[in-house]
Amino acid sequence: MEPIRINARLTLREYRSGIRYGTDALLLASFVRGRRNAKCADLGTGCGVIPLLLLASGRCGEARGFEVQAEYAALAAENVRENGMEGRF
Repeated sequence: MEPIRINARLTLREYRSGIRYGTDALLLASFVRGRRNAKCADLGTGCGVIPLLLLASGRCGEARGFEVQAEYAALAAENVRENGMEGRF
């Protein structure tokens, strides 16, 4: 597993096998019309791609990601730390 840069400000790690994010996550995050002080939640967050994109773009000020699979929840937490968003996600 190596980090993948998906835009100018965000780097994500994902598992090579199993569930991976795709174009749909990027499109969904770009569709959201939030504000810097908005709060958002992502059910089934996986690696945390959608909340991290929303935080990085300023469409969300605080995010919660919910994930029942422990390995993906740990991966999301790692992505949050790697992108310096610990206090916001």
